[in-house]
Amino acid sequence: MLEEVPTLSPEHKAERLALLFESSWPKTSENSSHPVRTTLLRCLWKEILFTAILAIVRLGVMYVGPVLIQSLVDFTSDKRSSLWQGYYLVLILLDLSFFFLYRFRLLVLRLSGWVSSMATSISRL
Repeated sequence: MLEEVPTLSPEHKAERLALLFESSWPKTSENSSHPVRTTLLRCLWKEILFTAILAIVRLGVMYVGPVLIQSLVDFTSDKRSSLWQGYYLVLILLDLSFFFLYRFRLLVLRLSGWVSSMATSISRL
């Protein structure tokens, strides 16, 4: 049964995450009042930034969604419309929202991986 569970990629293994976590830990000269938060931000800032950008794009798509839906209705009723315009509208309406949700879930999983690797490294001390 355990053979059916896929293995983690090397970049997501607890040992590598623990080493990265320890190397990103604030130095004593930095006087950080929240060292765990600082370390997590240092380690995950790219994923957090990318997910925030996707959240803003998703918010924009949700805001102009009714206009895009009307454009899609106009596209389906007009025979002269370009097929690429329809692909473009569907891509904006569906894929960006799902991509954001996927990246957000991935960020949450990585964050939980960091926390579990931190707990593993602390338990070894």
